Amino acid sequence: MIVQTVSDFRQTLWLEVTRAVRTQWSAVGEAERFWAVEKIEQLAELQQKLHSLVAAADGEALCQKCLGGCCGDGLYHPTLVTILAHLIVDESLPTPDFSRSCPYLGKAGCLFRPAVRPFNCIIFICEKIAVRCSDEQQLSLSRFEAEIRTIYEAFDHRYVGSSLRGLLNRPAGTDLLGLFSRR
Repeated sequence: MIVQTVSDFRQTLWLEVTRAVRTQWSAVGEAERFWAVEKIEQLAELQQKLHSLVAAADGEALCQKCLGGCCGDGLYHPTLVTILAHLIVDESLPTPDFSRSCPYLGKAGCLFRPAVRPFNCIIFICEKIAVRCSDEQQLSLSRFEAEIRTIYEAFDHRYVGSSLRGLLNRPAGTDLLGLFSRR
């Protein structure tokens, strides 16, 4: 009998999920592709702007020092949108290490670039960073978060497989068919 570790199981699940998204995306029609590409481009720009505000508050250095204190459940954060964003820009997904509290956290911080980072990861601003932001920056962070959320929700309302809960956070036995089926 072969015993699979939790890390091995999660690695297998990650490979199944990413393979399903790739395969199904390749069959999506031109109109749907156009819609998704346009939304992903808007999302990437907003996420980069939000990250720039975090970086201006020395957030990158603080996060690197902390090494993921807020990332404990990062396993579940990648969504259909996260994987799709990588496919659209023809960028490889980070190689997760499922033995870590967050499999997408490396020695220098998050393995996802800010423009294609999962929703929960890009919008979370810890107190150490927040106190370094001016009132104006706080308002901008809130505005960017709301705009980012709106785009993710547009995907959630459009596609059966899209959810802010993440693709790995599905009930056992849930299949990966029809991720891009319209609601």
